[in-house]
Amino acid sequence: DLIEAGRPIRSDQLLFKPFAAQWLEAVKLTIAPRTYRSYSDTLRLHVLPTLGGIPLSRLSAAQVQRLITTQIAAGHSASGVEYTRTVLRIALAKAEKWGMVTRNVARLVDTPKVRRPEIRPLTQSEAARLLSSVQGQDRTLYLLTLGIGLRRGEGLGLRWQDVDFETGAVTVAHTLQRLDGKTVLAEPKTAKSRRTWPLPAPVLASLREHRKNQLVERLAAGEH
Repeated sequence: DLIEAGRPIRSDQLLFKPFAAQWLEAVKLTIAPRTYRSYSDTLRLHVLPTLGGIPLSRLSAAQVQRLITTQIAAGHSASGVEYTRTVLRIALAKAEKWGMVTRNVARLVDTPKVRRPEIRPLTQSEAARLLSSVQGQDRTLYLLTLGIGLRRGEGLGLRWQDVDFETGAVTVAHTLQRLDGKTVLAEPKTAKSRRTWPLPAPVLASLREHRKNQLVERLAAGEH
């Protein structure tokens, strides 16, 4: 109530739940919408039911460890448990920076080792089989994705202004995401994700054909 009223609150009175809401509001404009939703859902579903009523300044590593152990016992995946700890660590790092806690207790807990599956790219023959099974306009998307290694959201988020037919290059400037049942164009997650790639000749030719077919269909549709 004090936070909502804009009045100061003693750190020993501040519960973790209102702090979490304050932190989410502070980071909302600095992270991608999907990341914000992920942080919010993780706190709401996995953290606040257990830690929400604990005073922030009294939150201990043992309490966080108990949360992690409970999640493991409940059958949560190792990556999911690690993500819960990561969200907590990021939130408490801000609390430490704001002078609300003296140390980040989420750094002191143990999580199960996450086994990263080995990624095996398609062989040339497998890629050819995949392309032979795709027809119509979707084939251009598959060819583009295979040709330069785009993520799904990056490929679906491309616009014609991102393609330079004169230089034969494409710039990844957005990613298509689904939020609240709607598809939206969002900024790439990191600066490194925003990049320009030269297009292989077959991919560039397919894009030219795709654009021509799209313009023909648009003219045929008229006002519709």
